[in-house]
Order: sequence, then structure tokens, then C-alpha cells
Amino acid sequence: MSTEQKPDVEISEEEKSSAPAHTLEFCLSMIKEIINQRGETPFSRKEASLILGKSESNISPKLGACGQYGILVNDRGKGYKITPLYTKIEMPTSVEEKNASMLIALNNPEVYRRLIADYNGKILPANEEMFVNLFVTNYGMIKTSAEVATKIFTKNAKALGVIDGSNRLRYLIPVANAGGSGEASPVDNKQNTPANNGGSNDAPTPQDGMVQILIPFKNGRKAYLHIPEDYSDDELTRVSKFVDALK
Repeated sequence: MSTEQKPDVEISEEEKSSAPAHTLEFCLSMIKEIINQRGETPFSRKEASLILGKSESNISPKLGACGQYGILVNDRGKGYKITPLYTKIEMPTSVEEKNASMLIALNNPEVYRRLIADYNGKILPANEEMFVNLFVTNYGMIKTSAEVATKIFTKNAKALGVIDGSNRLRYLIPVANAGGSGEASPVDNKQNTPANNGGSNDAPTPQDGMVQILIPFKNGRKAYLHIPEDYSDDELTRVSKFVDALK
């Protein structure tokens, strides 16, 4: 049930504690350029620098950003290689799969994940300086890094359409329904009501401190998952294991 796509090899602690220095769109285009030159085999930082015509020091933060989005992984001793998430983005079987995969990538960087969990369904600071301050005070970033982080996050969010006209964060994972069209299932942190529920009262009311997630089934049927607002990654992993057991 987690929206996080775990890479098969862990990224560095430095990558976990910072935000990407480049947009998701930039990272995807960079990987594609490398693949066009040498195929999908693992490659070293030096090989990437030669293909892209940049120094290794210039390439490092770009590769790091790709790792944070979960579309590239550094398999120690073997080199960098693309992940299943990258393949889903570049070779999707449906529009819904591509859109959902892009949103999963956006949710992968640690700072982004915390921001989305805290502000999904809420209005983000419209003032650039205040947005920077948010990254500093709430997520422990130094100001210079926060200035880059806010700019890159905003570019990513606007490109994926997850910020509306009121500057409200609407992080939606599209799910294919029986008719083949996409249905978005967001979590509105305070309202605890799926935004696409059309205002109907058929959804169960979650208890205080719980978040409700709509899971569309075929033929208009619905399931609802209630989880604590302060859930952890380990707890989401437990949910996933229960679902696997049901299968």
C-alpha cells in the first residue's frame, strides 16, 4: 500500500538526508541519453561523464538525484543501473501506470516524502522565502540547500500537476478502473475523505487520528483502508505483507 518504490540497493546516507538537486524530468532525460549510447547495462560514473561530456564531479550530484528518485541505483562494485521504476516510467503499459510511477518517484526522496505526508491536501507557502524556511525549520536543511530544494520540488510538482491554483498540494495516485480510465485516490490529511468521492456519504467515517484511503475496485466497488496518521514505513510494510497473504 505504500507509495514508496524501494530500490534494490540502498542509496547513500548523504542522498537520504538531502533533496534532489535536479528535476525528475532532467534525471529521466539524462539516463535516457546514457542508455541510448550504451544500452541498459550498468555503467560507472566515469563512463557517464564521458558520454555526457561532463566532469565526474559535475556528474555526481546528477547521479545522486537519480538515486533519490529511485530510478537509478548504485550497485556497489558493478556500477549504476536502472530500476524497475524507471522502466515503468519509460515503458508503461498504460497512462495510469506512467502517471502513478512518476508520482512514486516524486515521493521517494526523504525530504519530499515528509513534505507530502505533512502537507497533502493543505496549502503550501506561496511566499518563496517562507517555503524555504519551512524546509529549514521542519526538515532540518541548511538554507542554501533548502533554496534549491524548494525550487526543484515546485518545478516537479507543477510538471506533475500536484499543485492546484490555490497552491494546495494534491498528491494523487491514479488507479485504473474497470473501464480503463484513471481514477485518482488521494489522501486529504485532515478531511480524511477521498477527493473523488463526489461528496457521497457511503464511505465509513474514520476514527480520530486515522487517515482514510480509497481503493477503487471493478464495477464501481470500493475498499477503504484506515491507517494512523503517524504511520511509519515499517508499518506500511506490514500492511503490504497482509495484502500479499490475501493474494
